[in-house]
Amino acid sequence: MKTIRMEEMNWPDIRSAIEGGFATVVVAVGSTEQHGPHLPTMTDTRIGDAVAERVARKLGNALLARTVSVGVSEHHLAFGGTVSIQPDTLRLVLRDYIDSLARCGFRRIVFLPSHGGNFSTVQQAIDGA
Repeated sequence: MKTIRMEEMNWPDIRSAIEGGFATVVVAVGSTEQHGPHLPTMTDTRIGDAVAERVARKLGNALLARTVSVGVSEHHLAFGGTVSIQPDTLRLVLRDYIDSLARCGFRRIVFLPSHGGNFSTVQQAIDGA
């Protein structure tokens, strides 16, 4: 397989990977917010994506889903470039990820939050699944 990144695969390749034993999918949950004057607003998202890819590779038969790039960042809205969504919105997005990925055939979905403001909402989405 050339890649484990689902966004770089076509649907027949994803289906084939799942049928071939890739039953786990890893999803990073980042944010778009300030990280001081020296770092880009995508810092949490980029770190989460890189860690999630390493986790998926370490797990073995796992694919990497598209990283969620917005999160609960209301406390950063005073800084330019921050995009924040409500906790309930993030919870619903994650539930839709769960439903969609389960319908694809994944048996295990691993969420990896890389922004502290998302931790409790990710847990709520998992608990409600």
